[in-house]
Amino acid sequence: MAAVIFVFSPTAAPSPSASGQDPAATVDRYLTDLVPFGFSGNVIVAQRGVVLLEKGYGLADRENKIPVTPETVMTVGSISKQFTAAAVLKLEMEGKLHTTDPISDYLPDVPADKRSITIHELLTHTAGFASDYGDGDYEPIGRDAFVARVLAAPLLSKPGSQFLYSNAGYGLAAAIVERVSGTSYERFLHDNLFAPAGMVETGFDIPHWKVGQVAVGYNDDGRWGTMPEHWRPDGPYWNQIGSGGIQSTPRDMYRWHEALSGEAILSAAEIRKFQTGYVASGPDSRYAYGWGIKQTPVGLLISHNGGNGTFFADFLRFMDTDTVVYIASNEATIPATQLSRNVAYIAFGQPVDIPPSVSTLSRSSLQGRSGTYQTSDGRKLMVAADDGTIVLSTADPLLFDALSKNVPADVTADATSAAQAFIKHGGPVDRADHPNWQRLIAVNGPFRSATLLGVTTEQGDPVSWIAVQFQRTSRFVELRWGSQGLSGVEASDGPPGFRYYPESAERFFSYDVDTGIVQRVSFDKSGRLEIGSTELSPLELP
Repeated sequence: MAAVIFVFSPTAAPSPSASGQDPAATVDRYLTDLVPFGFSGNVIVAQRGVVLLEKGYGLADRENKIPVTPETVMTVGSISKQFTAAAVLKLEMEGKLHTTDPISDYLPDVPADKRSITIHELLTHTAGFASDYGDGDYEPIGRDAFVARVLAAPLLSKPGSQFLYSNAGYGLAAAIVERVSGTSYERFLHDNLFAPAGMVETGFDIPHWKVGQVAVGYNDDGRWGTMPEHWRPDGPYWNQIGSGGIQSTPRDMYRWHEALSGEAILSAAEIRKFQTGYVASGPDSRYAYGWGIKQTPVGLLISHNGGNGTFFADFLRFMDTDTVVYIASNEATIPATQLSRNVAYIAFGQPVDIPPSVSTLSRSSLQGRSGTYQTSDGRKLMVAADDGTIVLSTADPLLFDALSKNVPADVTADATSAAQAFIKHGGPVDRADHPNWQRLIAVNGPFRSATLLGVTTEQGDPVSWIAVQFQRTSRFVELRWGSQGLSGVEASDGPPGFRYYPESAERFFSYDVDTGIVQRVSFDKSGRLEIGSTELSPLELP
């Protein structure tokens, strides 16, 4: 359950929307208009104790046509860590442990190099453990085997010396909760945190959700399933316990915020410990106990997010204005963490680019736009109807560039430079052993040459597209770039497609969720296609 500490920088204090619209109505329209692009999830927005919006969007279960509602249950991902930290602090309130205690007081057979690690260091990600050990969240492993494996692994840094985000560290903290309390992790959280806060829909198994209430997750491979489908009958395996996996609803998460505003769960002293930033976790953020702490132009932000590549969630608490945004999603195409910042902007009256509403066209109308189009100098572009939209694709770099104008200039420049180095080198510059690239060579023969088509983005990451000539064939190759350089290599037989949604029978648009940029193409009465200043005539239509 990875997490990214939230960055929020509105330019002004809370104010009415510049357009005069109700912020809740604007958030509702924004999320509603994103459903055709792939958003599916639920949200709650509250300010000064008043719930402004609580709603679901899209489908919780495509196969059975079950819509997402405010009561739909989704995983909170790494937001679970704050519950683990709160459980530790609850035990501290009861005098059963102290966060300054070494973990060797509560865990068996702790090696010498780890005996001085404190519970505080587990909760602040400063114990020196790696993020994860083993075969992922769904590896069937129990508590004691998990603890033994983590404790046997070498540390990456001296305890207390630096911030290293660690799911495993929170798993050890959850094991301590069980050993000290004498009950299961979920039972302790339910009895001491969730029930007192009125969180009746939160947990692993205890809530016994209604049929159809738990969301099904979807990603590029299709149906991923529900979280419980990947667990043992009574909850997750131990790689996930303590660090992720808790399931909840937006209303329950807001109840958690309300409980932390008083002393229903923790004393004022423990809440201060809970929400104090102890260690730098980014350029302008600090990490508390399961929370990211940041000062923004609208005051103190306490937040955390989480996700597993399919489900995503983000929990934002603006303390000085008592403004809360919680949003979750069950579709990887547009994760909740990609939208939370804009939802918060709108809540504070800041302008956000909202996509045009998508029109519904008949299948025959869309099919009538399909075919091959050509510029006056012979450059070709293909148009295909697909699921209520049209998809434009081309192997011509100039037309590709015209279709990808919504990519920011700095992103295009960096991804272009990286792709040019890849082409010059004949493969990954820093990772010649990239497995997917090696598989492409094994199947298609040695690299011969390549042409850069252009740059797109995928879930916020820059992607360079190159047309590659191997010894035996040619392929279109997608190079995905992350913070550490090349993060993915995929190949296809055809060039990438740009999906355009109908705004009217003649006008279609694409929309980039990250930048808010809208790109339009249009057809004139004679059927010619216009992309900016470029005009293409139909060459071959159905």
